Amino acid sequence: MTRTVLPSLLAVGLASGVTLAGSAQAVANGGDRGQPIVVSGDCAEGLVKVAEGCATPPMRIRHVEPKYPKRARRESISATVIVTGVVGTDGRYRKVKVVRSTVDGMGFEEAALNAVAKWRYTPGMVEGRPVPVPSTVRVRFHFK
Repeated sequence: MTRTVLPSLLAVGLASGVTLAGSAQAVANGGDRGQPIVVSGDCAEGLVKVAEGCATPPMRIRHVEPKYPKRARRESISATVIVTGVVGTDGRYRKVKVVRSTVDGMGFEEAALNAVAKWRYTPGMVEGRPVPVPSTVRVRFHFK
């Protein structure tokens, strides 16, 4: 049985990264390698279950920081946005959508979607072939 887990904002561990005062920090759930969060009893540890079989997870190779919304910066507001999608065979995030945001109406969702669309990954692989892999990432906007 395989199920994708959308973690609560408090229950997810942080990936490595540097938070600068008034900057946005994007963190991919599952560790600093940008692995999707998937729970699977069918695959060996470190692999993720996809329609084609057990895949090596995509690894983030290009990270673009999201733009901090101007109004939120002026008002010193922090937020976290959960984004879900599919890492395609070309390493681009596809079918991205916001699952949850801790602050609505301040532009965090749009900034997160724009940044994630620029990220690049090595594709997930099954038996040497690239395959699409569902993924969930957390984009943090932390104002210090």
